[in-house]
Amino acid sequence: MQRIRELDQRLAELNVDEQQIKGRIAQFDRQIDAERLRVNRLTSATLNARVPGLVWDILVDDGAYARRGQDLVKLVDCNSLVVTAGVSESLYDSLSVGATVQFRLFGDERIFDGTVTRLGGSGASALYANLAVGPSPQHLQRFDVTVTVPGLAQQPDLGCAVGRTGRVVFSSGPIAQFRRFLTRYGF
Repeated sequence: MQRIRELDQRLAELNVDEQQIKGRIAQFDRQIDAERLRVNRLTSATLNARVPGLVWDILVDDGAYARRGQDLVKLVDCNSLVVTAGVSESLYDSLSVGATVQFRLFGDERIFDGTVTRLGGSGASALYANLAVGPSPQHLQRFDVTVTVPGLAQQPDLGCAVGRTGRVVFSSGPIAQFRRFLTRYGF
C-alpha cells in the first residue's frame, strides 16, 4: 500500500512536470513565431520616393548588414531623362548651350525636340558619376554633349526609356546643313 501511494505521488509529480514542459514548449513556440514575424518585417521594407522611377541597382547583398545612412539602392528618376552624345571636335566647336536638336530613338519613327544643356568636352567621364548608364570607352574618346528631350518622359508607351539608344541631329551640324540643302532644292 505504501508503495502504491509513492507511485501515485510520483505519477502526480510527473504529470505536473509534463504540464510545465508543455507550457514552456507553448511559450517557446509563441516566441519563435514572434521572432519569425520580426525577422520577416526586417527582410523587406517599403521605400517611398519623391519621383516616379525604377530601381536601377541594389547596392546591398541579401543577408548583409546595412549601416545607418548607407546607400541601399540606386533609383532612376524617369521624369528627368537626358540624352548624351559623343560628337566630333568640329561639330562640338559649332555647338552652344541652348541650341535646338532633334532626337529619334532607334526602332521608333517619332522625332522629339530637345535642347543642348551641357557641353562636356573630351574629358567628361566625371560628368557621368550620377547617371544611370555610363559611357562606353568609345564614347569618351569623342566630345561629350548632353541634351534634354522633355518629350521622352511624356510618352507612356516608352515607359522609362533609360538605356535606349538613338540618333541626335544638331541644327548646326553638317547633316542638318545637308538636309536644308536637299529641302531647298526639293529633294
